[in-house]
Amino acid sequence: MSSVGIAAPPSGNAVVNGLLMGQAWSGSEVTIGFKFGDINANGIDDFDEGDWKPFHREVVANVETFTALTFRETDEPANIMFRLDLGGGGESGTPSAGTTSVETAVGINVDVAGSAQAVRLGTFSLTWFHEFGHALGLKHSHDQDGGTFGKLPGIQEPGDQGTTFLNSQLNTVMSYTWSFLAEDNPFTAAFDPGTSVNAQPGSFSAIDIAALQHLYGARARNAGNDTYRFSDDVDVNRGYTTIWDTGGSDTIEYAGTSRAKIDLRAATLENEIGGGGWISTSEPLRGGYAIAHGVTI
Repeated sequence: MSSVGIAAPPSGNAVVNGLLMGQAWSGSEVTIGFKFGDINANGIDDFDEGDWKPFHREVVANVETFTALTFRETDEPANIMFRLDLGGGGESGTPSAGTTSVETAVGINVDVAGSAQAVRLGTFSLTWFHEFGHALGLKHSHDQDGGTFGKLPGIQEPGDQGTTFLNSQLNTVMSYTWSFLAEDNPFTAAFDPGTSVNAQPGSFSAIDIAALQHLYGARARNAGNDTYRFSDDVDVNRGYTTIWDTGGSDTIEYAGTSRAKIDLRAATLENEIGGGGWISTSEPLRGGYAIAHGVTI
């Protein structure tokens, strides 16, 4: 049975509340679909030009790795209908009370197939995670929402890094800033939190994971002994991804010749440096890992 939008309560954590809008889908199954479009007027559905459907499915599948939600593809109107628009930016409906279907869209170039080649996990993928987050009940990290849930702590304006550097897209894809190290850059001599990186999130980030788990519950995953390997290649890394792993004796490993940092601390979800996680990465800053709250690697 398809879900419906309902009211959702706040959590007991101010950092998690900074992403909640008080809305969620009612059931453990949410339906998704792809809305027909023809941006370049060539008679071919945009979603059939290039790998747009597989790419959207990767974004959706990420949520199934850490929440109790499952997604089922169906014809419209699904709970969440994906759409491709011409231009930049994106927009999304939200699961307000009584809602049965919303659309979530990202703007692309008129070269639909070429845009599909350019957009990959970790490269230009942030907006898809961001808009899908809205469709699941997450708000911008800088939105006050009438004071019920509050902004992400330490944030005043949309572009603020935050007093404790929480407002990086590496901590939450719901940020309006950019992807920067929310901690000291280990490859420079200065103390310099806020260093821009050369990749985007290829998954939902640590604060997003906690917020979506509050709304939909958590899923046990990877109970065995797992190795998480990164290199200097953004495509191999899929940018910066956040690990949700609930068992086993696990390892983060770097494969390359650059200077590298491996950090086994998990996100604290507190208003502090490390609240949204600590990054394992190499000097080219083309991807790596953060560890979600409650995970031991």
